[in-house]
Amino acid sequence: MSEMMTDEPHVVSDGLDPQLVAKVVAILYDVLDFEPTGLDDELPDIADKSITTINLLVAISDDLRADVPLDALMRVRTVRDLADLVAAHRPRRRVRS
Repeated sequence: MSEMMTDEPHVVSDGLDPQLVAKVVAILYDVLDFEPTGLDDELPDIADKSITTINLLVAISDDLRADVPLDALMRVRTVRDLADLVAAHRPRRRVRS
């Protein structure tokens, strides 16, 4: 399996859209002041930080156009989990023939 580097330093994307991963990493840095070094890095615990959680949901919605459910967000543990969750909740692009 080939690995692709994202625009963000030190974060490797394997099988995920590298642009999506880079955007997720940028949101994590902006909202949580968290700079992951890999997809399997554990995310900071936000369970008791309601304003931070809301800010994260808003950033994901605004920047990535993903309608991520709060309960699903609270279950993700790694950068990979979050990128997969965001990808699953983005609108599908329609292909015109």
